Amino acid sequence: MAAGDIVGSRRRSTAGHEDDDRVAALVRRGRLLEAGERVAQLGSWEWNPGEELVWSDNLYRIFGVEPGSITPSEEYVLARTRPQDRERLASHIAAMPMDAALTPVEYRIARGRWGIRYLRSTTTSSGPTGTPTMPIFGIVQDVTDQRLDAATHIAVSRVMARWRGIEESGRELLSSLAEALGYAFGTLWLPDERFLRPCVVWSDPSLEQGGELEAATLELRLARGVGLAGRAWRDGPKPGPVGNVALDQHDPRRIAWDRAGLAGAVALPVRHADEVLAVLEFHHDSPPSSSRLARAMDAAGDVLGEFLARRRGQLGTDRLTPRMLQVLQLAADGYSGPRIAEHLAVSQQTVASHMKHIYERLGVSDRAMAVAVGIRSGLIE
Repeated sequence: MAAGDIVGSRRRSTAGHEDDDRVAALVRRGRLLEAGERVAQLGSWEWNPGEELVWSDNLYRIFGVEPGSITPSEEYVLARTRPQDRERLASHIAAMPMDAALTPVEYRIARGRWGIRYLRSTTTSSGPTGTPTMPIFGIVQDVTDQRLDAATHIAVSRVMARWRGIEESGRELLSSLAEALGYAFGTLWLPDERFLRPCVVWSDPSLEQGGELEAATLELRLARGVGLAGRAWRDGPKPGPVGNVALDQHDPRRIAWDRAGLAGAVALPVRHADEVLAVLEFHHDSPPSSSRLARAMDAAGDVLGEFLARRRGQLGTDRLTPRMLQVLQLAADGYSGPRIAEHLAVSQQTVASHMKHIYERLGVSDRAMAVAVGIRSGLIE
């Protein structure tokens, strides 16, 4: 072999090793990128208008499908998007070719047994704004855990800050949590010695069977361990909410649940120490589901337990009516009988009647004792 051939062979060999090293480095960077996407719960995409849309493997997973198992497209994404968000997302997609650096958009998708997921999409372009032929790049991040964690905390904190009694604020608590987490029906159950009794119910205004379900729920009494709420009462000292995907076949409301399309439920015990003070039960069609959400709900149950433990007087079967609580609070604030009547726009006889019933229910004989018991039991501030 000539000397030139030897040198050329060595050069080709060296070049070959360099190519192999570059390929290996690209493979390592690809694995690193994929691992990073999984950890951050995000996927990336590239789209040149008029050409094929390309997804990273983890973006397929975010949409709940295996990588390469579907053909990514605008139509596929919009079909998976919740109807309430579809028009807004379609407008965002239509604007991308002329302005890829748009404000990030959030939308919800239905993801089978994983329920509703909240996604945030951010885009950019490789060229100047207003150049429709330049490739567009973007990332989609699953922000379900962060969003629902914050929503749970905010809903509970807001209700506690303006608490007005178990009936009024209990309903607000159900609606706030349900609307934040995507539930359609809620019940606040209170335990007595033998049964769980429904104290407050709430249903989404769009739920056609809401009135029927509310009436049927208010008639129920559940023994410990019976039904989803009964199991949450029994198992309450254990951490975490109690959930199921198939409704109890012995539930007298099951036909109405079926008609309403509410196929699952979750029950949250509101605990203080080892005692269950209340149970929050929610029904849904396909809610968000994750271990982080379960932990957030569990934490909310503990916070509510501490809060309600200081208001035990509002939880008993002999609790005062909202009007009685108003009268007792005004009495505690130093209002005389005539001033209470004037403040509430009722007669003095009505105030006297309320005070009589307050004495009977609290087991006291005068106004000072009623105020003292009311404050000590958490009925009033």
